[in-house]
Amino acid sequence: MKLVAKPIMIKATANYCFQSIDAPDWFQSSSIVTRGKWLTWSEDLRIKLHEFAKETAEWPEPRKVRLLGGKEFDLTFTHGPRGISTLKDGKWLLSLADSVHSMCPDKRSLLLFRDILDDRFDGRSLAHLWALLRDVIASRSGHPLAALYAPLSHVGRSAKQFPLHADLYPPQYLWNVFDRVPKDGSGVALLLPLDKFFALASKVGVPVVAQAAIRNCLSDEMRGERFREFYDLLHVNTERWSQEWGAAAEKSATRLPLGTGEGYLIHDRSWLHGRETPTGGVTVRRVHRLVYSLGT
Repeated sequence: MKLVAKPIMIKATANYCFQSIDAPDWFQSSSIVTRGKWLTWSEDLRIKLHEFAKETAEWPEPRKVRLLGGKEFDLTFTHGPRGISTLKDGKWLLSLADSVHSMCPDKRSLLLFRDILDDRFDGRSLAHLWALLRDVIASRSGHPLAALYAPLSHVGRSAKQFPLHADLYPPQYLWNVFDRVPKDGSGVALLLPLDKFFALASKVGVPVVAQAAIRNCLSDEMRGERFREFYDLLHVNTERWSQEWGAAAEKSATRLPLGTGEGYLIHDRSWLHGRETPTGGVTVRRVHRLVYSLGT
């Protein structure tokens, strides 16, 4: 029997900007097929994006800024408060920002995307769009950390596997769209829902206190940055339970062979994500990472 993905509710403001799209064949046999829904830009919005790409073709790259004076994970790309005002028509982008901000899949579900990039709207255009969306969402939310277009940190030819982790930025929704990825299929994305992750803990005998420490990292969104604490507990310490839990998680994770213009949106405290080793290392444009919405 063919499994069909459960519908995921998106607020009405998103209807203009996104439309459902068929899942790729490989996803039909995925272990998370019942948790995900595939989307792409609406036809009307895609026309706007093609116009946007022409208008911003000569724009300088978005600049990097420290929002809190250099604290961990306060770095973002931005076009600044005047960015959207330089567009001939910025109303559609304000509507898109509202639509994106309304896309909040529940903690067991995810949204997946195809054809975000095309021959008239490439990764450079997406970088401009992501920077402006970040600026609009943060401005409307009244908090500089309410949205981040976060640069990748570990890049270069030596960058290899990235074990399962949660980014744990102050915003809780993570939208990754892939751009410059290897064409040989290497470096696939990994996803594992948190309920399955903790179910594995009992099977490999992880102490209750260790499980509690991991859960603590994934809760209390406004406590501060906890990525390193989580990563060290699971991947750096030499406890046997850590090695066995990490190995079991990697084995159970879903492999997503996402290519250029594809991506996913998850609640970052409810899913672990990672990647296998990519051929040629990791480029700075491997993925465009937009995180938004402070804890609710």
